[in-house]
Formats: sequence, C-alpha cells, structure tokens
Amino acid sequence: MVNMVGTSSKKQSAILPRLMGVREAAQYLSISAWTVRDWVKAGLLRPVALPGSIRRARGGRVVARPEDYILNRVLIDRRDLDALIELGREQ
Repeated sequence: MVNMVGTSSKKQSAILPRLMGVREAAQYLSISAWTVRDWVKAGLLRPVALPGSIRRARGGRVVARPEDYILNRVLIDRRDLDALIELGREQ
C-alpha cells in the first residue's frame, strides 16, 4: 500500500528510536550485547539517565554520584553510536 507522499506505510513505521537498550544498540552496531556492556563499563559509551529515575547503590541507599550508580536499564543515545562509527572510519 502506498500513501499520499509515495512511500510505503511499512517504511513510515520504521523510525529509529533515539534511545536504545543494550540489545538494540548491539544490533545497530552488529556486535554482541556483551561488547556494548563492556564499552559502557569502560566509558567508551555513556548511558543516558532519564529524569525521575532513582539510582540505588548496593544495599538500597539512594546515591547522587554517577560512579555509585547501578543502572537498572542502560539506555544509549543513537547519536553516540553514530559518533563511534565515525570514529572508526577515521582510523
């Protein structure tokens, strides 16, 4: 089925989200989810913390320092993934 502007309705629904989970980021880069986790841990990729999320340290206390965070869900910005791809092209 073709819509008014000449593109199929399937292509319209294929909008990439800006934030991705570890698995989605791994698929986007065609690498393992474990590699993405390793890169986050090493600081090569920075996870995005959305406002309102409570970060808790081991033991359950609320923390303010990023280095104490235990991330329940790691979200990665697609722009950071694209920048990593561009960095790989430059080498």
